Amino acid sequence: MHEYFLDIWLHAVEAAKKVTLGYRGKSAEELGMTTKLDDARFADDHQKSPVTIADQAAEQQIKSIIKAAFPEHGFIWEEEGEERSEADYKWIIDPIDGTRNFARGLPYWAILLALSYKDEIIVAIVCMPVLGELIWATKGGGTRANGKQVHVSTHTLSQSYLAHNRHTYFSQIGKEQQFAELCKQVRYTKSCISREMAYVATGWFDVAINVGGNYYDNAPIRL
Repeated sequence: MHEYFLDIWLHAVEAAKKVTLGYRGKSAEELGMTTKLDDARFADDHQKSPVTIADQAAEQQIKSIIKAAFPEHGFIWEEEGEERSEADYKWIIDPIDGTRNFARGLPYWAILLALSYKDEIIVAIVCMPVLGELIWATKGGGTRANGKQVHVSTHTLSQSYLAHNRHTYFSQIGKEQQFAELCKQVRYTKSCISREMAYVATGWFDVAINVGGNYYDNAPIRL
């Protein structure tokens, strides 16, 4: 059953990938980039969440495919909020995670998709179109990266690669010292979006810490 949902998701991801790549290389002005506040704890202008016409177009493309297949399901959209929130099955979509990177022409952004059943994630996909990486998982079925079965690493802390989001987030929640101490104990650190968080599931990274964020940002990683 999960594989059937996965097939629909993969179709939606491919469609969204074509849409987003069609906008790649355009300036922030051409993309009509604006910002919105997702989390009141992180209210500085540079920490607000950006939105572009590419985000909106990709979300609409995903929506049309999923709704055609599952009209009775609920949805949690980054750009449009919730729809049919009472449904047992809910699809969670972030059409471009890493919009600032996308708008600057960098390859480090992802399309995030997840499906929950009674609030438990059962299918998750993280697609990095420019990097050619596709990571997906199903409940009970493990994780695959570009079709190959993968698993988390077994490195010790001193051997570990740590991914994290902005340093300023840790100071804003009173955890700056703890974060600094952790960084001293690992081999390598890198700031992240969902890409590095998904890399924990593949074993390419060992630890990821994401402070803040929204349900649609973190949903695929929960599986």
